[in-house]
Amino acid sequence: MAESLIEIVVKNFKKYLYALFGLVVGVLFVEYGFLKTILIVSLVILCFKLGDIEFKEKILTKIFEGFKRLKKNLSK
Repeated sequence: MAESLIEIVVKNFKKYLYALFGLVVGVLFVEYGFLKTILIVSLVILCFKLGDIEFKEKILTKIFEGFKRLKKNLSK
């Protein structure tokens, strides 16, 4: 019985994950309103992306390249 339940959850993991996400967003929407919910969801997505090492390296590389260009332009 437990094995079949685990198998169902594993096969439909994305459905359950998105259902949980929808529940959380729905509760936030009811509790805080539309704009605050959009802000919270945006921050969650941003923090999720910042947890990705490849994304973080790309962002830091772009920031440092921008500083180098700024320094070069200011020294002229």
